[in-house]
Amino acid sequence: MALTRSKSKLINGAKTNKTKTRTKELEKERKDVKSIAIDGTVKLVGGQKRLHKAIGKTKPGGRGGRRAKIVSDVAIGARRPKLPRADDVVDSSEQPDRKRKRPNDSIFLQQARDQLKGFKRKDVKQISRFLDDLEPPAGQRTLRHYRSGDEVDTESIDAYELSASDACALLASAEATRAPVFVVNGANTVGILWSDSERRPIDQVLDWFPDPSEEVHGRAGMSDKSPSINEIRTRFATNGPVDDRKPWNMPDLPYPFHHSGVPTFLQQPTCNLLGDVVRVLLNLGDQYICKDSCKNAKTDGKCCAKHFVTSDEHAEITRGWRQWHGTVMMAEAGGLTTPHVDSWAFGTWISCLEGEIGFGWLPHASQEDRQAVFDETIEPDGRWRYKVLRANDTLYMGPQTPHLVLRLPEGRQTLALAGHIVRRVDAELWVRSLELDLAKSDASAVGDVVRGLAAGLQYVHDDVMTRPEAYSMYGGKQQVERVKQALWQLEEKTKQR
Repeated sequence: MALTRSKSKLINGAKTNKTKTRTKELEKERKDVKSIAIDGTVKLVGGQKRLHKAIGKTKPGGRGGRRAKIVSDVAIGARRPKLPRADDVVDSSEQPDRKRKRPNDSIFLQQARDQLKGFKRKDVKQISRFLDDLEPPAGQRTLRHYRSGDEVDTESIDAYELSASDACALLASAEATRAPVFVVNGANTVGILWSDSERRPIDQVLDWFPDPSEEVHGRAGMSDKSPSINEIRTRFATNGPVDDRKPWNMPDLPYPFHHSGVPTFLQQPTCNLLGDVVRVLLNLGDQYICKDSCKNAKTDGKCCAKHFVTSDEHAEITRGWRQWHGTVMMAEAGGLTTPHVDSWAFGTWISCLEGEIGFGWLPHASQEDRQAVFDETIEPDGRWRYKVLRANDTLYMGPQTPHLVLRLPEGRQTLALAGHIVRRVDAELWVRSLELDLAKSDASAVGDVVRGLAAGLQYVHDDVMTRPEAYSMYGGKQQVERVKQALWQLEEKTKQR
């Protein structure tokens, strides 16, 4: 026992002496310090050694002092982590957003109700009827998580609020979505905007238009005149309410960028039916493009090897694709868009880049609802929902979703990117909805677009959808058969024009 105590005493004494020796060495190192390098290493006489830097949040220490969280510095010669740049490809929708405190959507709606009172504009009167009816989607009717293979009762959902990865999984599935999908920080502005720039996104986007005299489609106040880029730049130089109560609202400015800005969660084959159809049409040889007077539809005849589309139909598809691929939406405070459905029954994505955009929609709209929108007889009935899009927020809504857009008259200007897609599982809905576009207008251009899209869809159906291995991509064999029936009915409608 005595031997054990003596051994313990010797060991403890050795530890004490070792500690004292190490302390003296550290004191000597501090005296020998000549300079501190940028990377945090300490240069000493005869070489370099690494010191720990005290970084992070401090915490109360003993005797009234503070103690710091100690994190080891990087090893000598190692590269420090690269700081993110504005042009780095980063899916920000997957990043935690703890620092961003989102304003209350209810406050926005009440402000809209108060600020729009007293306006005599027609669009204000149409929108105002819906303001008292709009409600945020209820929590129990909002889906916030989705994983591949999940079974979803889509009829009980008024909104999807998902991360980009969850939204990608949902839209890659065969689930039919009849409510919008919202993704915080889902905007794709890589190579379009520089987040570290001090200039507003609106100014950065206008820099992409080099010709100040270029006229673009849009409504300059109450005028139908197409404004020039220079006029837009001048008008939008002052950000705030519009004194004359005639806000500029331009939802279809041409896309000047290198890429379309399609959100990453939509960049997948299941969301590319529109691209598949248009690619067929744009790659047609001359032998498949007939004169407009050709009567030999789908037969060998006098002017064509096989009647597929006319030159007018081909031209309208080519012209339309430039806009369908992507547009810039720019509006002043108070700019409104009354209840409508987007033309050609496309699905639509919108990414807000600046300002606040109020978005209202009617989930689970029936064919009668859509017809009422076309006839401008749709009424608020307690089913309309709304959310507010803020900078970097993105939404996707399926074909024929009735919706409206509003901005606060006493608010600020807004900027957004938008474009169209069609999911493969929405093929039948797309075809049947094209019948409404055909019926609502007597304009020959509308008929040309519908017939052109129908021809491309017919090709995709016959050569792609009907392959047994492709059934699952389009919602199953029965869905493919329904697409065939819908295409036949659409063709009969086009013959009656």
